[in-house]
Amino acid sequence: MKDPISIIEAAYRVDNSDSGWLAELAQTTARAMGHNQGVMAFQYDASSGDWIHIRNVAFERLPPEFVQRIFDQPEASLEQRKAFTRLYTSLSFGSLREKFVPVAPGIGVLLEHFGFEDLVGINALDPTARGCMIGVVAGKRRFPRRTVEVWRRLAAHVAAGNRLRRTLQALTQENVDPTTTAEAVLTPAGRVEHALDPAKPRAARTALCDALVGIHRARARNADPARAIDLWRALVSGRWSIVEHFERDGKRYYLAHKNDPELAEDRALTPRERQVLGYAELGHSDKLIAYELGLAPSTVSTLLSTARRKLGRSLELLRSSPK
Repeated sequence: MKDPISIIEAAYRVDNSDSGWLAELAQTTARAMGHNQGVMAFQYDASSGDWIHIRNVAFERLPPEFVQRIFDQPEASLEQRKAFTRLYTSLSFGSLREKFVPVAPGIGVLLEHFGFEDLVGINALDPTARGCMIGVVAGKRRFPRRTVEVWRRLAAHVAAGNRLRRTLQALTQENVDPTTTAEAVLTPAGRVEHALDPAKPRAARTALCDALVGIHRARARNADPARAIDLWRALVSGRWSIVEHFERDGKRYYLAHKNDPELAEDRALTPRERQVLGYAELGHSDKLIAYELGLAPSTVSTLLSTARRKLGRSLELLRSSPK
């Protein structure tokens, strides 16, 4: 794998349009995978549960007709649509031919028509069911387990970047300067210059500073790629994404934005328990969830156990309540 950190850096670019972000992300991913072939990337919304709504698409070195037709599949039954949606919300990394063709055979016909052996899909998804898929033309469908784990971690950053873009775009539409909503401002040296209440406690400030040190170490190009990815977590303390920011005079800062997935309230669960359970429902391991949220694996395990125990108790109460 070549320079995986460049994918993380591209994921957190928030100063360009969605189409520009997707194009850069797709190109960077193709280079990191060692491919010089066709690539596409798109944002989608699967939160309805019965279909995939495509928002933006970028592609390079792919026939426009192929891209158009892959999103223009024949009308499917409701059951097929739900199966397709379940696939989107359970796959993190895999082969288009192996995973999607059994559900949508027309995709296999399309691949053969254009002479493509396969596309490898990297799916950046979180419990909100809104994500970003990147597909790269490839011949190999089997990858070592460690490679798959690395790509799943990279997908965690793309999902966080995609989520952050939505938040910042909403603020811009409301004429709010996104830089003023950052919960902490850090210098490149790791000093917290400004912090709002959630980031004021000593533990929070220490966590942010330690995370910035990890980012600097990950960016050291002589670092082992897998180790570099380990150093740069998708979130800090289950709450923040750290984004590089330049002032007009060229002065550089890092902004810590609240960027954890916002899910529907559940009276039985705390917000953190709901988030952890949401990732588990996507099929993510405890270790991957810990990486996605920037928590200790033991914390994730405890939160999952507590959430499942609470839900089991709620279900028992519901079953025993008078009809």
